[in-house]
Amino acid sequence: MSELVDHLAELTGFRDRDVLDVTLAGAFRDLLHPRSVAIYRMVGDGDNQRWLTRARLGENDVVATADPVWVDLDSLPKLRDHPARCEALNGETVVSCNGNDGLSVFPLATDREVVGVLEMHTDGVLGTEAQRMVCSILRVYRNFQGLLDYSERDTLTGLLNRKTFDESFLKVSSTIHPRSGTGDARRTVGPGSLYWLGMIDIDHFKTVNDSYGHLIGDEVLLLLSRLMRSSFRFHDRLYRFGGEEFVVLMRCESETDARRAFERLRVNA
Repeated sequence: MSELVDHLAELTGFRDRDVLDVTLAGAFRDLLHPRSVAIYRMVGDGDNQRWLTRARLGENDVVATADPVWVDLDSLPKLRDHPARCEALNGETVVSCNGNDGLSVFPLATDREVVGVLEMHTDGVLGTEAQRMVCSILRVYRNFQGLLDYSERDTLTGLLNRKTFDESFLKVSSTIHPRSGTGDARRTVGPGSLYWLGMIDIDHFKTVNDSYGHLIGDEVLLLLSRLMRSSFRFHDRLYRFGGEEFVVLMRCESETDARRAFERLRVNA
């Protein structure tokens, strides 16, 4: 029991979601000693939904593996390629497969929706008590994710908020190392390492509020937030900066790619 409490205390001590998922996988590895444990998130839209590996640990692994945050969506396995995961995701229920390589899949949910699965391979079928313990820990995980969402996301649009932008910007800035030299030479960085920041503002938004009321103004903000989600990639960071101002933080190979992404939003709007 003390080991379980220790892991729960460690799990709720982080605010970085990447670290949180790795800690969750590590807790199950230490408590249940499976052959492997992994956390997969559903990303993409429509027929192009994929599985993103957030954390994976084998029984002898010292460090968890994961897909890069900026991974190419088309390189990830498709949702339908893993039917057990899909069953757990869509049915919001635990899926167990008998056999020498026991497979147990648990849905991962937030307060809004099911977003992924926890997948565990064991030497045999995972017992009832073990399954109950996993589900209990996942409830704690869900509640803690809800607290993070409350502190990190804008209440109206569900986009990331200004405070989260400040933290993300500092984190990204710390990973950029300017080259030595002066002028253009210092601003030159290699392909694949470029971050781009764009600001979006709604023209005449005050007129909308004054003419039609704040409820209609809120609907305009919600519409733009939905357009942003559909126009940018799953790993682009979308923020409501304040009022009618929005910010996008993305990683692209070139200025042309970044401009193309913002042009896509402009056309959709």
